[in-house]
Amino acid sequence: MFTLLGRVRRSALSVRTSVSDAGSAMRYTTTAVCLLALALASGCSSSQKHAASSENVSPGSVTSGSIVSHVNMSEAEAAHARSRLGLSFPVYETPAGALSWDEVAAELIAMRAPALAQYRRTAPASERDPIVHDYVMAVDRAHTDRLKQIVAAKGWPGPEQVGARAASAAILTAQYAGHDPEFLEDAIGHMAPMVASGVLHGGYVAVLTDRLRVYRGQPQLYGTQMRVAPDAYNLPIILPATQIEDPANLDARRASMGLPPHTAFKTEIAQSFSGASTADASAD
Repeated sequence: MFTLLGRVRRSALSVRTSVSDAGSAMRYTTTAVCLLALALASGCSSSQKHAASSENVSPGSVTSGSIVSHVNMSEAEAAHARSRLGLSFPVYETPAGALSWDEVAAELIAMRAPALAQYRRTAPASERDPIVHDYVMAVDRAHTDRLKQIVAAKGWPGPEQVGARAASAAILTAQYAGHDPEFLEDAIGHMAPMVASGVLHGGYVAVLTDRLRVYRGQPQLYGTQMRVAPDAYNLPIILPATQIEDPANLDARRASMGLPPHTAFKTEIAQSFSGASTADASAD
């Protein structure tokens, strides 16, 4: 499957570099960790075919629109957020049912704009510009609504329909549907048969299941939602984002979804951040 590991290491480097520039302690981040969980779920490789040739296909009638009807925000505030992000608010004009799978793939890939990833890994939500944060949340909701339309009209966009990269983009979009946990639960239900048939790795369902349980204030089942905090020497400590249910049987549950032992997962996270730190030091 489309590899995310390089993006994880760049995310970790970006976090540590921005903090170093600010001369402050390392901020914890879950963005790179969530990407890493998905990368490990996919195995960072794929033998599955890319059914969609979306690289040269334009998204179906996606235009830049006004955000003011979607969130309590003035045009001036929206302009401020757009200038900070370099990201327009998406308006989807073509009915989802009229899209080809190639056009669906192009839309999904466009949803994972680099500006969104860059924004999420720069600072915790508590330190972000509230106007920009509201703008990003509105963009997330617009993406979720579009994905819901696609699923309702055409079914879940898996690797066989849209290719590996767009399938990963769909899962990342669903990951940010915390405002709509019912849809996230529905997405998991659509993906479960794909896991059973071997089309999709079980780790994807594990990641989204934990994400849903975190949103609902429930303990995790698979320990995929982690955070990174600094120790006294500004080195990363890997901690669960929330409580893990029945820790004694955690690795058995992870194995049932094709995931490595939890200690190996935490080691990979630590190595990703340590590698970023080493790269940062060598660049000075």
